[in-house]
Amino acid sequence: MLAIIYKTFVMFSLVVVAMRLMGKRQLGQLETSELVAMIMMSELAALPMTQESIPLYHSIGAIFVILFMEIIMSALALKSVKLRDLFGGKPSLIINNGMIIKQAMKRNRLTIDELVESLRQKDITDINSVKFAVLERGGMLSVVQREATLPVIIINDGRVLKNNIAFMGVTEEYIMNELANRGIKRAEDVFLLMLDERHSFYLYTQQDVTTEYS
Repeated sequence: MLAIIYKTFVMFSLVVVAMRLMGKRQLGQLETSELVAMIMMSELAALPMTQESIPLYHSIGAIFVILFMEIIMSALALKSVKLRDLFGGKPSLIINNGMIIKQAMKRNRLTIDELVESLRQKDITDINSVKFAVLERGGMLSVVQREATLPVIIINDGRVLKNNIAFMGVTEEYIMNELANRGIKRAEDVFLLMLDERHSFYLYTQQDVTTEYS
């Protein structure tokens, strides 16, 4: 009995620490790799508590390997937009100006019932009133109604997102000219640039953000 209590204490503490090291996210906002890591660590933590033949250090070692892999994948995704899309997927535009994009729904295995239910949860009953509906990486549906605007990320930590520029109907030259007019010569000097359909800029330079609390 004491052995079970000891193992439970150790594995519970270890999994809590591991989850803290993975970062702060709500369950519905977990990336695919984080969700897989969480499930695997939970299963590994339960094994030595339910099967006495499995040594404690076997599960501890496996949990550390999973945690290490998850931290490495998160670090790589932070540096590369392509790897971020590979590991976590891309947001999908589901409704565009009141028009449902059937192909996007099919690709994401989203049914009409699920779409309508998600809209109802946001007090929206008329799909025609929806300007944009985006299925986010974590599976949540973000909705912008017609009277609002939807800023799109153009530059992400110095990286120019050419697909988003094309989606907004502008050119990279236009973006760089607008930045030059604001005294910015390089995309690398931009931490975040968002653009809406009115061509309003939402700009944060690298100097506008901090890595530490003041």
